[in-house]
Amino acid sequence: RKHRENIPSWMDAYFDWHAEQRLHPTNETQYVVIRCLYGEKCQGLTDRMKTLPYYLLLANATRRVLLFSWEKPASLEEFLVPPDTDKGGLDWRVQGTPVTKDEIHNN
Repeated sequence: RKHRENIPSWMDAYFDWHAEQRLHPTNETQYVVIRCLYGEKCQGLTDRMKTLPYYLLLANATRRVLLFSWEKPASLEEFLVPPDTDKGGLDWRVQGTPVTKDEIHNN
């Protein structure tokens, strides 16, 4: 695979690792889920987006798969379409992982 341009090498390596963990999760795979659910007080969309680089760094440093579950003001998928992971993108959706809605809502 070709190196992704214009991003730090640690982020490039994390994207590869993240994709591998999504394709082949194990019992040891750990996740960090950033959430904004109905009934919770969340910052505005812009404030939440500004923290994305921090969450990427955190997920990389702790070797966790970074996921987002945002319901407010609408599902994040309404605003951002995850890029094709075959082309080097990062699939941040909870869908397709062993993380359950109960786990998201109760943690």
